[in-house]
Amino acid sequence: EMCIRDSWSIDDDAERQTARRESQTADYFLGGINAVAQTGELVAADLSGSRIGAYPFAAGNVVIVTGINKIVPTLSDAFDRLESVAYPLENERAQEAYGVESAIAKQLVYRRETEEGRTTVVLVREQLGY
Repeated sequence: EMCIRDSWSIDDDAERQTARRESQTADYFLGGINAVAQTGELVAADLSGSRIGAYPFAAGNVVIVTGINKIVPTLSDAFDRLESVAYPLENERAQEAYGVESAIAKQLVYRRETEEGRTTVVLVREQLGY
């Protein structure tokens, strides 16, 4: 059974929170990241953790799709990109879409996957997101 839904479209706070928690343990979790360091690390961040919570453990399988615009030389550059490129654009989007500010409240550095085959990174030779 496949379930795709936007939890932010749920009006009831408790129901929305439940949907967000349940999404973390999906068999497959599709998401993106904010930066890819040429040294191998992936960096992702968000306000609540609902976008990145599944990555380290909870989801059965993780598929991360990202564009070449997010490639930077080092982990330090990845954090710089997060602060100076991704966050300002996400904050603007969140204010327009939800009327609230975003924040880099929770961040994840993905260095490697220990469970073979669990995480797939799809690097698209295009500019994707921010």
